[in-house]
Amino acid sequence: MVSFFVIVILCIFLLDSIVGFRNYYIPSNSAGVITYLKSQHEDSMEHWETKLNVIIARQRLEDQHMSNVIKRRPRFYSYHQCKEWVRSEYLWDSKQEWETWIDMGEKRNPLVPSDPEARYTADGTWLSWYDFLGIFP
Repeated sequence: MVSFFVIVILCIFLLDSIVGFRNYYIPSNSAGVITYLKSQHEDSMEHWETKLNVIIARQRLEDQHMSNVIKRRPRFYSYHQCKEWVRSEYLWDSKQEWETWIDMGEKRNPLVPSDPEARYTADGTWLSWYDFLGIFP
């Protein structure tokens, strides 16, 4: 019984060092790892094959998801929603203050564009900075 636990611990260490088990790195020679594990302990091999297949499937799904995320266009508020958010914050009195705020890295809302004038002009909804910021000249 002790030898079984020693083999399991060695297999975990082996998987961690060869496969990068903690980082979900799947080597191209995963068949070689399975063959090595079969030679170490025949009974627990089905368990390790299942675990490796799960890790491989998880990594493929994560890669597919990341490629889909990278291809997506950013989503922003509509002009009216963004204008309401900006007016509710009461932080800016001019375009220069807005740009300074963006340059300082304070924009934490991903739904608000950094350059609203360019974004909403492309949509045909932009009126002016005065309207956007809620200030009147």
